Amino acid sequence: MGNESFQFIDIIFLLILVIYIFNRYKEILGSKPGNEGEKIDEKKAQLLYEMITKEVEKIEDKVEIVNISELSDIDKKLVKFKNFDKEQFLIGAKRAFEIIVESYAKGDKETLKPLLDKPILDAYAKSIDDRKEKEQKAENDFIGFKSVEIINAEEKSNDVVNIVVKFVSEQVNLLKDKEDNLIKGDPQFIQTIEDVWSFQRDLTSKNPNWLLISTKK
Repeated sequence: MGNESFQFIDIIFLLILVIYIFNRYKEILGSKPGNEGEKIDEKKAQLLYEMITKEVEKIEDKVEIVNISELSDIDKKLVKFKNFDKEQFLIGAKRAFEIIVESYAKGDKETLKPLLDKPILDAYAKSIDDRKEKEQKAENDFIGFKSVEIINAEEKSNDVVNIVVKFVSEQVNLLKDKEDNLIKGDPQFIQTIEDVWSFQRDLTSKNPNWLLISTKK
């Protein structure tokens, strides 16, 4: 269920609350149309305040139950993370995937640095250096995503969250020698590649970047 649906449910309960409070207000204060000048008894006003507070708490609990019960198991975890926006995260994850794949092919270690955890960065850097030593070059043509979904999420410690994303993308990947001869790949063949990447971030950090901490096919 999306945020729009949550807001719709909230509006329904709010409307019910307004109608309910209006009817109870009339019962407790004995108000009738045309009695604008009637004074409100202090004890009755206090009783009204307590009644409204209790009913608001009850309705908030009901809204919470309705929302959570209709979420997937993954989304039930995600809604508990502070300052986490699923849609914005997926937009950022897709962009990070493209940048990392393209930068790795180009051998651009500087661009990779702020996006990768140190063990992953070291592994990527070694692969780039090995390729350079053999005088080989990689070419990547990123076509697009077929699907992107969060498949797991967990809080490792206070506010430090790991989110696992499965990317299914279409790419053309080539490996060439220094003479531009094709070593591996087919420029006419679009590969469908499935990657499972784990991202980590402290949600209280001012740094908006999620670090890539592990990858697997």
